Amino acid sequence: MRIDYDWALRKDRQAGLLLLGFEAKPRTTVASWADTWHNGDKIMTCAGKAPGTKSLTLMGTFAVPGEPDWGWRTVLTFKSNDTLAFDMDCLPPKGREFLAVRAVYTRVKK
Repeated sequence: MRIDYDWALRKDRQAGLLLLGFEAKPRTTVASWADTWHNGDKIMTCAGKAPGTKSLTLMGTFAVPGEPDWGWRTVLTFKSNDTLAFDMDCLPPKGREFLAVRAVYTRVKK
């Protein structure tokens, strides 16, 4: 599955892509995530267990200069056939995790 999205930060347009796949053995969901603001020119590789009925959790990491890699958790929740919620949490190696992104996307019918 491929999810393309766009958003704005202080009138600056941003774009993102989440490409999801499923490996039957060992029943793992894999993903590649790119976002112009969050990743710049990098692509984050993420993985998670087989999707649940309404949600999917993916884990990835990213480099922070001078520190161990930080964690990144993406939870996709399918609220309906036309609504998808993204919750993305930052997981620093020291300190508490915090919400980095919350977005709800609704399919526009033509």
